[in-house]
Amino acid sequence: QKTGSTFVTDFLKRFCRERCLSEDKHLPVPAERYSAQKLYIISTRNPVDHYLSLYSYGVDEKGKFQRRLRKEGYESLYNGTPEGFRRCLKIILRAPSARSLNREYARIGGGNIARIIGFQSFRYLRLSILSHRETLEDVTDEVALRQLFERSNIIGFVLRNERLNDDLANLVQTKLLNSIADQIG
Repeated sequence: QKTGSTFVTDFLKRFCRERCLSEDKHLPVPAERYSAQKLYIISTRNPVDHYLSLYSYGVDEKGKFQRRLRKEGYESLYNGTPEGFRRCLKIILRAPSARSLNREYARIGGGNIARIIGFQSFRYLRLSILSHRETLEDVTDEVALRQLFERSNIIGFVLRNERLNDDLANLVQTKLLNSIADQIG
C-alpha cells in the first residue's frame, strides 16, 4: 500500500501483452496459484517515507493504520507535527505494538517476527514468500530470516517508489522486453 502499485497495475494492463494473473495488489500469492514460469513484481518504498505517508494519511483521519492506533489510545500522536510523527514511529516500531498494527504480524512465531523486523518489512515479506505464515513460524533471529528470504523469495523484480519511472523503464527493457506492446504512432 502507498507504493505506486495502482499506477504499476494500470500501466501493465495498458501496455503488457501478457494477462495479469491477479489484481490482488495487497494480498499474498496463494501457493496453489504460484507458477515458477511467471514473473512476480512488487513495488516497495523506503520504510521511513512509507511510515510518514501513513502518518500523514492518518492525520487526515484516513486509513486502517490510524484507526487501529487511535482505538488503542494513541489519538494524540496524530497532531501533524514532526514530534507527533517521531512519537508515532517509536510506538509503531516497538514489538509490543504489533498487535495494534496487525494480529497476524503479532502472532507469527509467538511474536518473534515482530521482535525481528518492523511492520513494513513484514508487509513486504508476506507478499514475497509463499505460505508466509507457515514459512515464518520457526524463524527466531535475523540471520535465519535472511537465509529463509534468500531461499523462499518469489519476487522476480522490485520496483522502488523513489525511482518508480526508472525501475519501470528497466523492467520493460529487460524482464518484459517481449511482452510490451509497441507504442508507435
